[in-house]
Amino acid sequence: MPAFTTPGPITATVAVAGARVRLIASDRTDTVVLVEPVDRTSESDVRVADRTRVDFAGGRLSVRTTVSGAAGGSVAITIALPVGSGLVAYLARSDVRAEGSLGECELHLASGRVVLDRVDAVQATISSGEVVIGHVTGDAEVSSGSGAVDIGHVTGDADVSSGSGAVDIGRADGGVTARTGGGAIRIGRLTRGRANHPDRKST
Repeated sequence: MPAFTTPGPITATVAVAGARVRLIASDRTDTVVLVEPVDRTSESDVRVADRTRVDFAGGRLSVRTTVSGAAGGSVAITIALPVGSGLVAYLARSDVRAEGSLGECELHLASGRVVLDRVDAVQATISSGEVVIGHVTGDAEVSSGSGAVDIGHVTGDADVSSGSGAVDIGRADGGVTARTGGGAIRIGRLTRGRANHPDRKST
């Protein structure tokens, strides 16, 4: 179980295929990474876990699979890190769940699902899958091909586009630009800014 001294926020880069990733952000002065096979009786799961690389230098954590796992997840990765840490994720057939407050997040999702509690800002590119964020305290910029986007509350500006998936923003305090080719757009409450729906199919 790799552990690193991190008295302040770090940047975690996760590049995985066929993984289940859990991040826990809290008031702590270290970063701990646990890598386990999802099924300890599966040779392929054990191989994916054994070949997962964990490195840390200069306030930057890198976790990556060097062997692709199964679509349901072959390796379970748990990262406990300081609150306010940033996240850069490159995901294929993987799910990510983050608990606590993160800093700026950059997501590249080929397929899978990402669920984040609270982030300072987010930039996301989604080919297929779903991104769910409880609260973005800054700006949100999300581009999706066929995935769904669900953001509970955006304090800053939001620029969200989707080719065929649904876009759902519960509350927006800044301006909102939302576009979709074949999906629905829902903005629950717009407090200060204004909404721009360039696509005629928006609702």
